[in-house]
Amino acid sequence: MERVTGIKTNFHKEIHSDYLHCLCNRQLSSITGLKDLKETVENLKPNNPLTNLVPDLTGVDPDDAFSTVPYEKGYTFLYYLEEKVGGKSMSLDNLKVVELHTYSTPTISIFSDVFEPFLREYIRINRFKSIDTDKFKSDFIKYFTDLNLAEKIQDIDWNSWLYTPGMPLVIPK
Repeated sequence: MERVTGIKTNFHKEIHSDYLHCLCNRQLSSITGLKDLKETVENLKPNNPLTNLVPDLTGVDPDDAFSTVPYEKGYTFLYYLEEKVGGKSMSLDNLKVVELHTYSTPTISIFSDVFEPFLREYIRINRFKSIDTDKFKSDFIKYFTDLNLAEKIQDIDWNSWLYTPGMPLVIPK
């Protein structure tokens, strides 16, 4: 069974940042998460297959496999993917005002106008289903190819991101 937790971590950091009206808060949370990930990878040892984003858990005690790796490495991968397709910017052109029902004043959303619709659609289509990484990958490629963004994602090294132990290959800016 695969660990698919990076999306949850991504939304948590996005919502937390949106709540505090600041992209820099998301970045600070990302830095803290990377620090935790680095410590976990060092404790598990960098070549440990449990530090793969998609580890083989056959015969592995769940207590041994539980760590911050799927959360933070998965989040870092999603952040990387978001940057590939046109991530966030502090430019007012890329920000949108949203009305949060729990507040009386509008807030600024820092969700990417390109990546957020994909995540929302992915979750909508796949809710209440058991999904795996291959499904995420194929949905991602199809969605952004249909948006004529194939050239932006063609150099993503999926196998290295998913099956290489240790720290992420790229730390997004």
